[in-house]
Amino acid sequence: AGMRGEIPEGRRDLIKQAFANLDVQTDGVITVQAVITVQDLKGRYSVKGQEGLTEDMALQKFLSQWDCYSVDGVVSLDDFMEYYFDISALIEDDEYFKWMI
Repeated sequence: AGMRGEIPEGRRDLIKQAFANLDVQTDGVITVQAVITVQDLKGRYSVKGQEGLTEDMALQKFLSQWDCYSVDGVVSLDDFMEYYFDISALIEDDEYFKWMI
């Protein structure tokens, strides 16, 4: 296995800020209910090819992209950092990374 580098401090701060914005209960995890609290998504998005999904199911599927460190249905800061660590490695431009996150 190859060695992993470090996320630059500026990017690490952006990731932590994005996590904090979604951690509305300030309990260190992001849940489907937290995302609903932050953003009312009713009727605004559809999941192409997934017409049978309920809103909660679609949100849980969306959150699962971040729930990669310890798959338990909630997203911890470690999960969030792990996901964006891999994304960060693919993006050279800091301004684009900031826009993307």
